[in-house]
Amino acid sequence: MNNKISFVTGANGFVGSHLVEYLLNQGHEVHCLMRKSSDDKWLKGLAVTMHRNGIEDIEFLKEVFSKHKANYIFHLAGTVKAFDYAGFEAGNVKPTRCILEASLGIDSLEKIIVTSSLAASRATRVGRPNDETCERIPLTDYGISKVAEEDLAMSYMDRLPISIIRPPVVYGERDVEVLLFFKTVKAHLIPLIGFTPKSVSLVYVGDLVKGFYQCAISEKSKNQTYFLGGHQDEYTWPYLGELAAKLLNVWAVKMRVPHFVIFIIAFFYEFIANLSRRAVTFNTQKGREMVSESWSCTSQKAKNDFGYNPNMTIEVGFKQTITWYREKGWI
Repeated sequence: MNNKISFVTGANGFVGSHLVEYLLNQGHEVHCLMRKSSDDKWLKGLAVTMHRNGIEDIEFLKEVFSKHKANYIFHLAGTVKAFDYAGFEAGNVKPTRCILEASLGIDSLEKIIVTSSLAASRATRVGRPNDETCERIPLTDYGISKVAEEDLAMSYMDRLPISIIRPPVVYGERDVEVLLFFKTVKAHLIPLIGFTPKSVSLVYVGDLVKGFYQCAISEKSKNQTYFLGGHQDEYTWPYLGELAAKLLNVWAVKMRVPHFVIFIIAFFYEFIANLSRRAVTFNTQKGREMVSESWSCTSQKAKNDFGYNPNMTIEVGFKQTITWYREKGWI
């Protein structure tokens, strides 16, 4: 047993709850930082300590980090849906500043993991995935806020041991985003955007959280940024649709959706959001991401630096995920 002390923000979420379980299996004492209103259903029955003061009270954070002699801080909490950039900045940049400020002077601290996103980098071409040297050209306010979060983390690297991780699309048990793709295929439809080849990077949640841990305990990863992708660097959408249909045991037809249709739908959602003053995940910015040829990354740097090994194939990962959805009655 390692007897290490780990703090996790966003611990109640899809990726966060899997990370908590992984850390417990590694023998860590795990502390979960969350709001009073956060749903902790995925943490029920786990031997964790809950701190429900949120993550924006710097003095409280400093107190618990110091009192419990924090060794690792995994900062996963963030906002993926906001009405405008100010909302993303408030949800992604401000809390990170609080975590970093509270970490200053904590002598027991070995590593802080700051979670960014592939969206902070740039759209790619099929067969040419991003690496960590690529220029950051985000297409959305969300991506721009993640660039700001990365820049903030870098500004503390002379005082704190920090690593930045950029995951691509994450799938697996408990996820509700890729679930929509499976539901669409189950309804006998494989949507393909545009009329040219498109690809995407995906990573199974179990591989990702193991990568988080490997990065945290590695000395070589200090002050570095990493993509943590899946077993392959990228997958084509037709293959993913055909695979999902096979595993769901349904027939499904491929339907090409012209780019202009994507923008019409996105504009409609944005119009409704403006009327209701409620944030939506799909808007014209997201439309620009969706019509891009590819959003993909290579994990070679992480493989070289700390032995990252995403060994879950998409075929087995999709099968396990679909089985879980069926058991829970989600699909």
